[in-house]
Amino acid sequence: MDLYSASEPKLARKLFLKELSEESGKPVWELEKYRTYRDRILINDCLLSSISFTTPTFQNTHQLYKNLIVNPEFIKGAFNHEIKYKGMDITFALGGIHGSRPAKVYEANDEYIIMSSDVNTCVLIP
Repeated sequence: MDLYSASEPKLARKLFLKELSEESGKPVWELEKYRTYRDRILINDCLLSSISFTTPTFQNTHQLYKNLIVNPEFIKGAFNHEIKYKGMDITFALGGIHGSRPAKVYEANDEYIIMSSDVNTCVLIP
């Protein structure tokens, strides 16, 4: 199984299927056909109860997620919430959280470095 350039979710999925196949005695191709049908996804059921926020802005966003019910047939674009926090535009959607600083020229120097981060988050898999 060539996973050299696989993303983390793909890597985890392939390894899980391999282990499940070995445990169950069913071939991977058969396991890949199994699906659980859901007519709705209660996002609150996907959130850890230990999550809490101290700022009203993030408390409000958290509450929006807790109240969100998604139709699995129409996930793309089902949720989009935008905030501005400490001068940064942040967009929350079902595919993740995206943030951007205002458009301008940023220059590194002896005191500051320019750093960009791409952080993996949990994703919904219906």
